[in-house]
Amino acid sequence: MNRADEGALAWALANSVTRFLRPGARSWLCAKIGAGDQDRAIRDLLTFYANSKVELPYELAGPIRAWIRGYVGSDSETLLRRLYDQISVSTTSHGTDQAPAFNRDRLIAKRSDRAMRTRPPCKSRTT
Repeated sequence: MNRADEGALAWALANSVTRFLRPGARSWLCAKIGAGDQDRAIRDLLTFYANSKVELPYELAGPIRAWIRGYVGSDSETLLRRLYDQISVSTTSHGTDQAPAFNRDRLIAKRSDRAMRTRPPCKSRTT
């Protein structure tokens, strides 16, 4: 999983628990993600899900498993798998607003039609 996907996952997880967090905790979590500490934010959110009765949205289960696979062979793998095993996953879809944009076509910069139109040559003034 690349950094952009990891960031999308962190924001999707943060959005999925917004109504369960105090405003200060939510702000701290957003600051962590915004500062580039997505992996720590994801770990904190997994810990929240593992220690609460809140169900993880179904749409996020696959991306989280993919994220954990990035830690195979590391010291963190066992802890992350144990956390995930303690999480209850919802059996119904929560809508597309919580699902991160994984496996979508990447955005490609393209000039607008207006920019591509040819302009008439400038008339030069001769004096």
